[in-house]
Amino acid sequence: YKPFVEACIDAEEKNEALKYIPKLADPREKAE
Repeated sequence: YKPFVEACIDAEEKNEALKYIPKLADPREKAE
C-alpha cells in the first residue's frame, strides 16, 4: 500500500491516502 499512499499524497489526494494509511503494516510508516 505504501507506494499507492505516497502517490495519493503526491497527487494532493491526502483524504484518499488517509483511507489507506491504517492498512500499512508498519506503525512507523504511519507516523511519517
